[in-house]
Amino acid sequence: MAGVVDLGDLLVALRAVDSGRAAAITRLLGGLEPRSESPQLEIRYQRRRPATPRRMPSHAYTNIRVWHRGDELVVQFDDEPAGARVTADSAWIGGPTDDLDRVFRQLFHFTVTHLLAHHDRYVLHAAGLLADDGKAYVVVGATGQGKSTLSLAAVASGWGLLADDLVVVRRGERGLEASGIARSVAVPGDLGAVLPVEAPPIPGDPRGRRDLGVERLQRGWFPVAGVIVVGHSASEHGDLDALAGEPTLYRVLGSFSSATDPLLLTRFFPIAGALSRLPSWQLGHGVESSTRLDVARRFLSELSSG
Repeated sequence: MAGVVDLGDLLVALRAVDSGRAAAITRLLGGLEPRSESPQLEIRYQRRRPATPRRMPSHAYTNIRVWHRGDELVVQFDDEPAGARVTADSAWIGGPTDDLDRVFRQLFHFTVTHLLAHHDRYVLHAAGLLADDGKAYVVVGATGQGKSTLSLAAVASGWGLLADDLVVVRRGERGLEASGIARSVAVPGDLGAVLPVEAPPIPGDPRGRRDLGVERLQRGWFPVAGVIVVGHSASEHGDLDALAGEPTLYRVLGSFSSATDPLLLTRFFPIAGALSRLPSWQLGHGVESSTRLDVARRFLSELSSG
């Protein structure tokens, strides 16, 4: 077994059939730990690819097709002999591919989202920031829009960091609560000259990013105070504006990869609605890389001061 994703009251076991696949899991999910307790859910990374359904896909992305039927999800690459089959309690990722890291990275997102949604925990493509008062902010935005930059600004400002890419939201005793899935934090390479902390280059990364590691991530569940929709500004000074509930709702729904599954969308919609009723902001990063972190830190200071 490669380790366990520990969400406190829910354990997800990660198992691999060989050392290469175990290493791919560890490289992505550096926060895995061995545990003696029996996990409730399981994800296996195998050599064989699950069969493709003999019907039209329910949805097609740029290079991935997905099928939904009942509580089952099937995901297949178009350009790789790899895919995944997921039920409410277990998942099988597999395929005879040479690119073990890429396959696991992309399929894990779909897999863990489907698994946890059947247990009332909803994985968002988002960052999670933890302010000094112990309240969390969920940061949504497409790939390349600046979630990791804002995560780095949070670390430099003394905030806690739950995750920079995968955040889990649930209903708890204190209302909506957020936790992070511990995976290595990759920060933009163009900030290398002004990084406030040590972050070595990621070998072979096509985007030239740097590795902030998993050691800085906070574990546990924290009450959610608001939502930040992140993007890029045309100004070197950046932008921070209050955002209405409707556009926040659309952004939150778009960050949930199981939104194409009618059953899981129905379950998630009340959570998305509750998130959109919290205070929300549109944050645009400054255009100048030399001052972008300072701009982001200023905006976080404004948020924490109300």
